[in-house]
Amino acid sequence: MTVERNHVGLSMPSLTHEWDADLASANPLRFPGYDAPAPQDESVRTGVAEHPRGPLVVIECRFDRHGGTMGVAAGERIVRAFDRAREERLPVAAFVASGGARLQEGLVSLTQMARTAGAVGRLRRAGLPFAAVLRPHTTGGVYASWASLADVLAAEPGATIGFAGPRVVAQVTGSFPPADSHTAQAAYTQGRVDALVGPEAHWVWLGDALYGPGPALRLPPGRPLPAPRKPMPRDPWAAVLHARDPRRPSGLEWSALLTEGWVELRGGDPAVRAGLAVMAGERLVVVAMDRHSRPDAAARTPGRIPPGPARVRPR
Repeated sequence: MTVERNHVGLSMPSLTHEWDADLASANPLRFPGYDAPAPQDESVRTGVAEHPRGPLVVIECRFDRHGGTMGVAAGERIVRAFDRAREERLPVAAFVASGGARLQEGLVSLTQMARTAGAVGRLRRAGLPFAAVLRPHTTGGVYASWASLADVLAAEPGATIGFAGPRVVAQVTGSFPPADSHTAQAAYTQGRVDALVGPEAHWVWLGDALYGPGPALRLPPGRPLPAPRKPMPRDPWAAVLHARDPRRPSGLEWSALLTEGWVELRGGDPAVRAGLAVMAGERLVVVAMDRHSRPDAAARTPGRIPPGPARVRPR
């Protein structure tokens, strides 16, 4: 595999096969001043790249070309890429940066939102994985349709992420939202993306997410380690105290012992952790209780934190 530097200095895979490079957009509305891009200047490129762990279908949105917007040609390239991935039984990796649907092309641009989302659904029903990195910046119809449907999502620190960007919010409401409302860090804190990944690590993270096993699960310092199983005390109260022992390992500690790798699937509840992992040579999703998480200083029983719906923020 060779890696090239793209327009923003990001390490990008070289495509071994580029798809649909001849597809061109048009100006269906005869929008004044709009010159539909030539095929080589379109905002999206697709194809196959070789990763050290296996081939990947790649979808790249370029923000420097029409703001990465999705017109009819870009949407068609994306739909075909997902469908070819399904036919060839390949996972999909996406590098996303976009301002949304290309309004100069009107309704034919907006309909690409439904078409691309449908293509992701077909890939998912075929049992094939899809991972995406949201780069500076990812907003509008691209984010709201196919990009946000990835099975595993990462965001580049500093990226603006959301359907309506801060300036749109200000135009609609009369005031700008809080400074951190559309940031990659806020999306990560709220569990809307699974990882924050710098540009130098995008390709590595995508390989971990799509092929595994990824880096080992790292436990916070001072965690109890699983030990050989001891017989349960026969005395009932002694058994209760044994179960409540603050040094008893939780599901997270057992996950670290039993798995060969871990790609975090971030959620809003610190007492429940999930990840893509490898166990005994098989890829699987692990959901682990973390009774030793300490989300805040006001925790009533440090070291034994139960899961609670009040802390869950659905994606």
